Amino acid sequence: LMPQYYADYLEPKTSQISHRIKAINRFIEAGYDVHVNFSPVIVANRWLNHYEELFKELNNNVNFEYKNIY
Repeated sequence: LMPQYYADYLEPKTSQISHRIKAINRFIEAGYDVHVNFSPVIVANRWLNHYEELFKELNNNVNFEYKNIY
């Protein structure tokens, strides 16, 4: 996953990042093992803000019971 800001340029004509995040719960419920990869990490203007927004969206949309919290 990458912030939508970057995906618009680097992954044109693919599903929106928010749609991919929202699909995580459905995949887990269907019995799939889901892993999230954050590469490449793109360092540019406001990159920390973009990634913070991405991580917040991921946290807000994945069911708590599916998170590996230690």
